[in-house]
Amino acid sequence: MGQYKKTRTKAKGSLTLEAALVVPIFIYAILAFIYFLQIINIQETIQHALTETGLESVRYAYVYDYIKEFDNKENDIGNGAPQLPDNQQPSEKEEKEVDTAESKDNEEKKSSAEAIAAKLIDSIYFKYRLENYISKDFINNSCIKGGMGGISTYLSEFMEEDDTIDIIVTYRVKLPLLFFNLDDIMLIQRVRLRGWTGYMPELEGSEGDSKEDTEEEVVFITETGTVYHSSKSCTHLRLSTRKALLEEIKQLRNVSGGKFKACSLCGSDKTEGQNQVYITDTGDRYHWKIDCSGLKRTITSIPISEVGGRTKCKRCGK
Repeated sequence: MGQYKKTRTKAKGSLTLEAALVVPIFIYAILAFIYFLQIINIQETIQHALTETGLESVRYAYVYDYIKEFDNKENDIGNGAPQLPDNQQPSEKEEKEVDTAESKDNEEKKSSAEAIAAKLIDSIYFKYRLENYISKDFINNSCIKGGMGGISTYLSEFMEEDDTIDIIVTYRVKLPLLFFNLDDIMLIQRVRLRGWTGYMPELEGSEGDSKEDTEEEVVFITETGTVYHSSKSCTHLRLSTRKALLEEIKQLRNVSGGKFKACSLCGSDKTEGQNQVYITDTGDRYHWKIDCSGLKRTITSIPISEVGGRTKCKRCGK
């Protein structure tokens, strides 16, 4: 009996030792999984804020583009300094020295300063707009290092390339590992949208554009014709009708050397014993009536984009 109790006590001790080793690992794995879910939740929250900020910013792209274009025109007008008389013009050597010594340095300094200032303005603007869609308390109590102050938007750009709005945020995530010295994880999230700048057609006659440059080519057609004509004086449009005897039709030829065939439009109007027909030098049909629609040309002018399935006239379209 005493031996049995001793064995039973040893069994209890082995289970306690196994539980002491496995349970901490299991709890640590569960906490790591929960921490991973928290990171995903933070990413989704920030991505939603980025999308909403981007959709809000693209609405102002048209105004920004309009103001920028207006400023460029004002600068072009301001740079047009009046010309001096020939006897007061500086020499070419002096102009080159000024351009190389002063203008180049000033332009480089100005462009670099403007780029830095634009970056800072874009960064501050996007950071300010993001705070409207993200809870500061949520971010400050999250695993993001530095909380809301740890989120940087310095890499963002507004209408810099191809009229795009590129919002980029960077931040670091802390890893709660007590026994491992691991660096924080750098995460980057991004939204890239094209600004809604729309389309602004050029005003008629602006910037030296002539009216002829903006007008579409006009061509000429007939009601029953299958071709379009570049010139209204084309011989296919200006018909010269003449009389001919029916027994002479087989020997007659048009200007292209072709024979004449009976017109299908006025063939039913032939009178008994009629020996006189009507032809044209450029046609290939003979007509029984002078007022046949095949001899008429109702000329209409249309834009070339409306010709439809008509082909170009081989005579005037060369």
